[in-house]
Amino acid sequence: MIKNIRDEIALKFNNLINDKDPIYAQLSYVCEERFDNANNSYRRLIGGLRKILASVCVEYLNPDLIIMDEFQRFKYLLDLDDDSDVKLITESLFTNDKIKILLLSATPYKMYTLQSDDEQGESHFEEFKFIVDFLLNDKKKMKVFLAAWDEYSTSLLNLEEKNWNLIKEEKVKVELLLRSVIARTERITVSDDKNTMLRSSASDILWIKPADIKCFISADSIAVKLKDVNSPIEYCKSSPFPFSFMEGYQLQKMTQREIARGNNEIKISLKKSIDSFLPIEKINNYEAIDSPNAKLTYLLDDVLYNGGSDLLWVPPSLPYYFFDGSYSGKENFSKTLVFSSWIMVPKMIAALSSYEYERLTIGENSKNKYFESTTHPKDKLRFGRKDDTLTTLPQYALLYPCITLSEIWKPNSKMQSLPELIAELTAKIKSFLIQIDTRDFVRETTKKDDERWALVYMLLLDRKHKKEKLNQLKPLENDIDWGWFNSDEENSVASFYYEKVFYDILFANNPKDLPAPLLAYYGKQEDPVKLVLQKLRLGQPPADIATQLAYLTVASPAICSQRLLTAYKSGIKDYESICFYGAFKIADSFRKFFNKPENTTVVEKFSEFDSYWKNVLSYSAQGNFQSMLDEFAYAMIDHNGLWDYPLGEKLSKLVELISKNIGLRTVTVTGHTYV
Repeated sequence: MIKNIRDEIALKFNNLINDKDPIYAQLSYVCEERFDNANNSYRRLIGGLRKILASVCVEYLNPDLIIMDEFQRFKYLLDLDDDSDVKLITESLFTNDKIKILLLSATPYKMYTLQSDDEQGESHFEEFKFIVDFLLNDKKKMKVFLAAWDEYSTSLLNLEEKNWNLIKEEKVKVELLLRSVIARTERITVSDDKNTMLRSSASDILWIKPADIKCFISADSIAVKLKDVNSPIEYCKSSPFPFSFMEGYQLQKMTQREIARGNNEIKISLKKSIDSFLPIEKINNYEAIDSPNAKLTYLLDDVLYNGGSDLLWVPPSLPYYFFDGSYSGKENFSKTLVFSSWIMVPKMIAALSSYEYERLTIGENSKNKYFESTTHPKDKLRFGRKDDTLTTLPQYALLYPCITLSEIWKPNSKMQSLPELIAELTAKIKSFLIQIDTRDFVRETTKKDDERWALVYMLLLDRKHKKEKLNQLKPLENDIDWGWFNSDEENSVASFYYEKVFYDILFANNPKDLPAPLLAYYGKQEDPVKLVLQKLRLGQPPADIATQLAYLTVASPAICSQRLLTAYKSGIKDYESICFYGAFKIADSFRKFFNKPENTTVVEKFSEFDSYWKNVLSYSAQGNFQSMLDEFAYAMIDHNGLWDYPLGEKLSKLVELISKNIGLRTVTVTGHTYV
């Protein structure tokens, strides 16, 4: 039975490989002689199998539009004379008049070439003709174009006043043919603003400091002692401490060879050239480095020192309310693209910008050392357990996807300040809270502002208003893959919390929910939720509990994730469990994100409360957490091609993608020193 298009392709592919086909004999032979090192027949076989597979797959390719970005990297795809599996696909697609092709490139061919390039067959004009021939896809038009181009070029070489009309005529012919297949996007000559394609930089000047000059002198003092080495000035203009990041470059290789040969003159120069290497002692002590490079100084000013180091995510493009706190005034902060032809530059930027970010965060604590991680801030959103009591229960409020609160707020384009939004939601939530009698749950009457009430209230709200959904969710728990939860290093404590929160409180049966025969047999039963909450020995709810719940409504990772996933469900009753338990999973990934030392330092820099979990909420609300999450989810769906997936599979994959891609994946960058 054919289940999907892959099965159909596999079936057709297998049908083409039968004992009557020559390739079948090749396949049998190669399988028998596979481990014969002298036999390369399997390489030819692979080529043959690829052609067969291509012939099958091409039947299923029926696009309306083909877009090839940066197509100059893949010009071989345009060569329809190539006899390969690629030709089968490109020929069927590129010669189909019903399919439109859009080629995008800033450099479609070499604009200028040297005589040596021409001798090696890399003439820019030949590349130009090849592209035009492909685009016109018409031998007659190409013949007319070449004739017009030849006449135009010849007339330009013999400029005479009487030839002007002829030159203009040939120029128009060439332009008309090219305009039918080529368009330029930077038509700034017809714009009122001649800088349409440009955004002015904050500074038109890169200020050169004495340290920049010293860095070059230091590097040059080494280069002059080597034979056949050019000046390192271009390296120094592109990177500070060039010898630390010059791995793989000839200048460094030659220097290393001279050291190995015992060249004392080079060794002495290296020891004197400290400005060419990273200052390791300063780095270890998280001291500020006076970057001897104007470009890097400008970059750091632009992305870190202007407040970028205080942002844990790029501000969303379409916020649901005005930014506040650390995000206030950073509405236009965005990514910065850096282009360089030097391989060393990305490595240098990654190393020095990440160091500077660490210095501005965890480096602010003078006790920390860069090459020692033991003094970094400890995880603050952890599951704690002492004498079977839930000591860190308030933090679980960030993980619980309260259905009631997720439905109270519907994000929209109505722009208002964060305080206005919180005040509006606080009023709504108060009308819900007065329906819940908490007197039976308070055991420590003298204890004020018990923070555990944030989670307890959310559980009680869902038990009161979302009983039907909870009854659907409870039996579906076993369908969820809990591998991510069980692999957590805090597994035993996390499981204890999960059982208390979900089994003992959220999903517990009320006595009135029990069947009549059981009630008659056992008699009047105590409310199990009441018993559990009384064991917690709760104090008085905080006076601002409604405001706390309002912040959770706007910025809780769990509630925002629940709201996001439910929105993609578009009212369909199925897949409630994916949304609910998926939101719990995403929230736990954000818990770990906020436990990162650098992130913890940033959050606490703008702290308003004594409790870290409250500061996380405040920071997230200021940065439009819901809007950020929505835009991030859209990017994940679009980038991974999930739009046409069945709804259940789309939601499951989205949960997985968001959970795995929160935060940054770090790599180790090697910087060389000389002692």
